[in-house]
Amino acid sequence: MKIFIGDYGPGRIKAVSIDPWDTYSLDQTLALVILPALKAFREHTGGVPSCVCYEKGKEISFTKAKAKWLAILDDMIFAFKCAASDNEYSEPFFSEKNKVLKNGFDSQGLKRCEKRIDKGLKLFAKYYSSLWT
Repeated sequence: MKIFIGDYGPGRIKAVSIDPWDTYSLDQTLALVILPALKAFREHTGGVPSCVCYEKGKEISFTKAKAKWLAILDDMIFAFKCAASDNEYSEPFFSEKNKVLKNGFDSQGLKRCEKRIDKGLKLFAKYYSSLWT
């Protein structure tokens, strides 16, 4: 995959080229692009989506909302880091060094990790339209 995107504004997309191997594992291919973008967004974000500024119908402080937003972004980043890793995230759950192993496999640890990945992907979908500064 090769992407050339110009400065912000009309006609930004200059070229997009998708190779056949990019679609073999499209989830990983997209994660390889989304992960660094999310990391850069987190580093440069200054605002907070208005929907994050409320808890139980009451407005919360900007400081609390900002911390909540950064935690949401961290969950997304974790999910895409795992997706970009080509399942390397699951290796520790099969390691003999892991003390929780049962028959060479920590199924509970892997389930917790996969649940966290699922949470991050759902948050990405939920806040997709809020990924702007």
